[in-house]
Amino acid sequence: MTTNASLSDNVTDPASHALIFTGTVLLASAPILLYHYGPRILLTYKSYQSRRRLRSLAQNADTTTQGPPTVSGIYIHPVKSLRPVSLTSTSFDKHGLKYDRRLMIVRPNPTPLYGYFLEGEATHRFVTQRQCSKFATVQVSPPVELDNGKIVIKLSCELTEEHVYVDIAPRSIRKLPVRYAAGVWSDTVRVADLGDEAAAFVAKVAMLEDASFGDVRVVAILEESVRSVEESYCPVEARVGFGSLPQSGLTDGFPILIATESSLAALNKRLSEKNKKEINMTCFLSQHCHSQHPTL
Repeated sequence: MTTNASLSDNVTDPASHALIFTGTVLLASAPILLYHYGPRILLTYKSYQSRRRLRSLAQNADTTTQGPPTVSGIYIHPVKSLRPVSLTSTSFDKHGLKYDRRLMIVRPNPTPLYGYFLEGEATHRFVTQRQCSKFATVQVSPPVELDNGKIVIKLSCELTEEHVYVDIAPRSIRKLPVRYAAGVWSDTVRVADLGDEAAAFVAKVAMLEDASFGDVRVVAILEESVRSVEESYCPVEARVGFGSLPQSGLTDGFPILIATESSLAALNKRLSEKNKKEINMTCFLSQHCHSQHPTL
């Protein structure tokens, strides 16, 4: 017995209709998908290849005469522009080193001439030691994770002989009711106000330098806040995921910054030649991971 079948016989099957329709849609959409996603796919591939080359260079580097690079110190600044905290180990999250510059000090921006802030405009602006050098006198303790889920840091200052404890746990920050749009250089990020007690402590320190600093507040970046690294300064090797830019939290520009002890030694040599006082690594507030290598 012979059975004759043709394409027209198969097309009457609903499943075949769906398959043909899907294939037609994909073929028709291919140019559009390539137009939208092609550059990102190419960027992701370049980033992957660049990281492979870096790993290969690191693995094949000649360390027989000079030795491998070593990490000599790790520093974080839980509150931007206050004193650093020295750590023996750390971990990373999407904003960089864990607990590094997730808090900062802000002041209200003047109300615009039209009487209100537009969507996306910064209602507050960050304040650092550039504006108030007394911030350099505020000690910050390492974050302590408590059994009740809180993560606490202690701020203290010898000038005022006062201290305050601040809970920086993400779940606690999510519950804070007062939110601002805060300006950090050219970026605007969503932050939460940490309350009057922390603000009063910092204001008392700041007002030792300038009485107008009584309006400062302490804020924390929200987990969902997005602040990408400036694209023009981001090497392709630093791209993450599907070619995305890394996040930088509340640092000046980058999530991880490295300084070398040999560079510091060269700087101190020049200072010494000019009969000026030498400085240590903690003077560089923007550097929070210090590495040592004889040739750098």
